[in-house]
Amino acid sequence: MRHHLLRAGQRNQYLTFSAISGWLLSALFQCAVIMVFMMVGCGTPVVGHANGQPFGMFEVGIYMFSIVIVTVHMEVVQITEQWTVMHHVSIWLSQGAL
Repeated sequence: MRHHLLRAGQRNQYLTFSAISGWLLSALFQCAVIMVFMMVGCGTPVVGHANGQPFGMFEVGIYMFSIVIVTVHMEVVQITEQWTVMHHVSIWLSQGAL
């Protein structure tokens, strides 16, 4: 049995103030990265549509979804300690599906 895997949860190590604060700071940083990429990517002065709007809801939605997928994969890359062929296949196929 692998009781040592459950001990951290039983001691509430992941529900302390410092752990939750770290999660919140990480979420705020990821949100800031997504917002910066959205402002840079969609902040063009060139009007591409006849109605005067440079981007529609569809284009902005696809762009934001792509940014979220890329940032989540970058977080996965940072925490993965051992890489296998399946890691590469799953990440590259999900990136290619965009």
